[in-house]
Amino acid sequence: KMKKINLLIWLFLVPLWALKAQPAGSLDPTFSTAGLGAGLTVRTQVLQPDGKSIIGGYFTTYNGVSRNHIARTNYDGTLDFTFDPGIGTNFEVLTTAIQADGKILIGGAFTSYNNTSQGYMSRLNADGSLDTGFNIGSGANFWVYKIVIQPDDKIIIAGAFTSYNGVGCNYIARLNPDGSLDGTFNPGMGASYGITEMALQPNGKILIGGAFTSYNGVGRNYIARLNSDGSLDSSFNPGTGANDWIYSIAIQPDGKIILGGNLTNYNGTNRNYIARIHADGSIDPTFNPGSGANLPIYTCTLTPDGKVFIGGVHTSYNGISQGHISRLNSNGSLDHTFNSQSVGANSWVYSIALQPDGQLMVGGKLSGYNGIRVGYFCRLSSYGQLDAGFNPGGSLSNIVEIVLQPDDKVLIGGSFTNYNGTSRNNIARLNADGSLDATFNPGTGADYWIYSIALQPDGKILIGGWFSDYNGTSRNGIARLNADGSLDATFNPGTGADYWIYSIALQPDGKILIGGDFTVYNGTSRNYIARLNADGSLDATFNPAGTGADHSIYSIALQPDGKILIGGLFTDYNGTSRNRIARLNADGSLDATFNPGTGANYWIYSIALQPDGKILIGGDFHRLQWHFPQRYSPLKRGWQFGCDL
Repeated sequence: KMKKINLLIWLFLVPLWALKAQPAGSLDPTFSTAGLGAGLTVRTQVLQPDGKSIIGGYFTTYNGVSRNHIARTNYDGTLDFTFDPGIGTNFEVLTTAIQADGKILIGGAFTSYNNTSQGYMSRLNADGSLDTGFNIGSGANFWVYKIVIQPDDKIIIAGAFTSYNGVGCNYIARLNPDGSLDGTFNPGMGASYGITEMALQPNGKILIGGAFTSYNGVGRNYIARLNSDGSLDSSFNPGTGANDWIYSIAIQPDGKIILGGNLTNYNGTNRNYIARIHADGSIDPTFNPGSGANLPIYTCTLTPDGKVFIGGVHTSYNGISQGHISRLNSNGSLDHTFNSQSVGANSWVYSIALQPDGQLMVGGKLSGYNGIRVGYFCRLSSYGQLDAGFNPGGSLSNIVEIVLQPDDKVLIGGSFTNYNGTSRNNIARLNADGSLDATFNPGTGADYWIYSIALQPDGKILIGGWFSDYNGTSRNGIARLNADGSLDATFNPGTGADYWIYSIALQPDGKILIGGDFTVYNGTSRNYIARLNADGSLDATFNPAGTGADHSIYSIALQPDGKILIGGLFTDYNGTSRNRIARLNADGSLDATFNPGTGANYWIYSIALQPDGKILIGGDFHRLQWHFPQRYSPLKRGWQFGCDL
């Protein structure tokens, strides 16, 4: 029987690998995936003096080895097994810092470390074990976004918290070296909202940036400077300041300050996502980025020669295409000698660390760089070339669909451009040992992401996603392939779907159910669900008069009696309230005998039927909510229409 794993994770795409029968819980050593790198987003990194890197983020594996949100890599990118965090943290690590004695401070969204309760921050020994001598009590009461260590070993933390160990402190606090609250640091009322970034000046003053608009009752829009005792430094006057959040602060040797974030204006001067200011808070007009970046900047790193590396969401700088990472000259103009503008990173860059030899360590959501797979963490030369000797280039990043064939070969689909160095655009087939099956040749493959794969009994393969072309032939969102990967021209969807297809379910009679974000199929209105005939044409007998769902359908499961379970983002089906889950009759009408009550309170991504008829569902319900991107909010960790995640 065909076995299928159908995964769609909306914002972070989870890497998976197929496992053949092994003793329960064991890894199959015969299945080779090369180096996987971090399994998901790297949010923070810090370089040790010995060249090793501490990385933190959303990942739960590194090179296929369990590492929950924290890991250490050797200089060559391989996993450092001498650093063992046990089961690590229970959620994201957002900031890291290394003490002079080699101990490691981490902060983030987590509340435990290796099964020990922690209040959003911890200190680790050099071997990754929890430092129990660092006593934070109940710690912070919410997320810690930034940790800075002072020369006297005191520790400043900032984030979304409003208390530390039961003592009120709005978004910023200073700790003694033992983890206790430092009472000599008094921010008064503190910031009016979260602090996402800090930088310590040589004179002990503290620059803060974030989402706040005042500090201790004094207006300060998104940027402020504090005295060493936590009071506001009134000699730093940004005027009206930034007009939106600051995510990154870098202090130049001459005291000037680089700001990166979501700002598009600073004290009345247009500055798109990056600006430089004088030490007194006024704008520096000699730093002129022109039209600047086109989207937010999350990280700024200075080079010894005065240039600035920037990373973030941006895909252009001053009108020139960029791949989420750029280098600027000291006057704010683009440095064209850094060759990332051709392709660069394929997704957001959250952190850049400069090695003493001038090479860059880059972490983020990127799963590719210049068309080559990387595992969310890579090293570049000073000119922007990928260091091929750095290990974590991954072969299975951004795979969202895996189907196991009866012959144990594995079909994979997602957002990738090669597998172990061989070009494969968004679809490939692997042998049972994980090597590429060269007999499956998709040509140029799909021109964009594949979200769903269904294997027909005759060996043909249905694919769905957000592609518009397969091997040079127009195919909008859906196509059928022959067993060798070539396009099956007998399956003709016409103009196909007008938007993404997330789920495909094959009926026993050969008809095909599709769900997704589409509202039209081959010119006919079909709201988020449709049924096709075996030749790709629309099956008009499936609910032609109904309004369908009112929003996206992510998962479809067929019951043995022909009824159809659907899950997704919808809250209504054919005018009847159904929150994210419903059951349909075989003709597409709503099955009123299936009553989920108020249903799920948020998205359902996956549905599976047990042999006893019970139904398993998985998704985002009863957890932090993720939304389509308008702009990013580190405080809420996501996206919202008009505001932030």
